[in-house]
Amino acid sequence: MTDEVLPGGSAEVRPDIIFKDLAVLDGERPALNTIEGVDGVVRAFGERLVAYRRKYLETGKAEASEAFVGAEAKAMADIFYGRNPDYATTPWNSPTEMGYGFGDRVGISGEPEEVMEAFWVKLAGDMIDLMVKHEGGMDDEQVRFALDVMIEEAVYALLGLPLSAD
Repeated sequence: MTDEVLPGGSAEVRPDIIFKDLAVLDGERPALNTIEGVDGVVRAFGERLVAYRRKYLETGKAEASEAFVGAEAKAMADIFYGRNPDYATTPWNSPTEMGYGFGDRVGISGEPEEVMEAFWVKLAGDMIDLMVKHEGGMDDEQVRFALDVMIEEAVYALLGLPLSAD
């Protein structure tokens, strides 16, 4: 990654600063029953958003944001509801287990399928908002801190663990 400003933006998008490598903890598959595994999957989601944002800044063109985020949210719901064999899951990873109560936990009402997808859409929006703030001059340390808090809250919610404010 270079230190140059991307075309169309006032600052660069630097995933090397704000994302860690995906944690692979179950042989070759990320494990969705550990903080490290879920953290890695959430950060990989963020990396895809950074790539999407970078494409937009470099070319001024990208697929429709709503369609991109919707497809990503659906894919993440499938992962966390145990429908993607590339991830190691437990019985918790299902709409009948994790799904009930998840909406209350994250402040989103609806059926389990809708809640999980809405959670990822909201997280995507929050991450993109943070990228825009970074492009506008928010310093790297503030971005790292804000993103780490955002990701930690998501990870704990996805694992059903108590948040620090709970």
